[in-house]
Amino acid sequence: MELELRLRRKKKLRLLLNRLKTTNLFLTVKDIPRETRGPTHENLEHPYKQPKPNVITNGVPKAHERSNSCDTHKATHMGKGARSDSVGLAKDVQRLSLNEKSPILPVAKILQKSPNKKTTIKEPAPLGPTALNKVEEILNSRSRVVVEAFNITICREDIFRLRDKQWLNDEIINFYGTLIMERAKARPDQYPSVHVFNTYFYPLLLENGYSKVQRWTRKVDLFSKDLVIIPVHLGVHWCCAIINMKSKRFEYYDPLLSSNPRCLKALRSYLHEEAESKKVDVDLSGWTNYTPKDIPRQENGYDCGVFSCQYAEYASRNSPFLFSQRHMSQLRRQMIYEIASAKLVN
Repeated sequence: MELELRLRRKKKLRLLLNRLKTTNLFLTVKDIPRETRGPTHENLEHPYKQPKPNVITNGVPKAHERSNSCDTHKATHMGKGARSDSVGLAKDVQRLSLNEKSPILPVAKILQKSPNKKTTIKEPAPLGPTALNKVEEILNSRSRVVVEAFNITICREDIFRLRDKQWLNDEIINFYGTLIMERAKARPDQYPSVHVFNTYFYPLLLENGYSKVQRWTRKVDLFSKDLVIIPVHLGVHWCCAIINMKSKRFEYYDPLLSSNPRCLKALRSYLHEEAESKKVDVDLSGWTNYTPKDIPRQENGYDCGVFSCQYAEYASRNSPFLFSQRHMSQLRRQMIYEIASAKLVN
């Protein structure tokens, strides 16, 4: 008798779920109280095989289910009455739990599961045809000098470092860092204030201490900046360190997701001595170290310089890192265009 009652309830649940689908509401299996699911999690009724409810991933049905579950016409043209009826159906589903003590899914949560809500992931915008043509002209040019600006000369052999599968050199990274600073100076109302050290700063600091780099900030007030960016070269690998003055933390971004406590310790010591030298009262005891592991990661042995430049560029405009390994060719060409134009595209 109890088994028969159980089967009836499950049959009713199945009918209600079918009605929910026609009213543009979708439930995942985990949203249904466990006691209502039956002995298995894969099927609503056991031992009979039933189709799974439509599963929504980030608001978008799985690819093989979209043609069946996303009925745009129905979703768009349902009236208010249909929606209120959906609320009643959702309440009926809740009441079908065999165990009244089990947690009940709020109706509002059910209504939020709409297949029309899509998660848009932004990516770096590709260069237009005019810019791409200019990149090809630069790469095919026989001219020795590509650009002279900011007291830096970028030659043909330097720009060739931005072709695929090439390591970046100091000239490219220093020029790109200068572009980041120039953008911040030109639009202080739009971008954080930034100072970018050149690639020779970190090895000098590490090998010889503060005294060898003290004069580097003779005309720069680091404590008035939001971000201080330091390119870090580890022999055959580029990384990016940032002193985040606003967030009060020392940040380290490695395309291979490694940590570097020595670097962060050196930067903390440097900032302490810089504060003493400039007679600035700064308490670093509450400042934290930050080495995230959920950042874009290189998957080869030659893109570390491009990754590090992009970490700096995105951070310098308070943007999340919206790029990955598959964008490296695109970003290399973008950097060629930016350096030749002496201006960032973003």
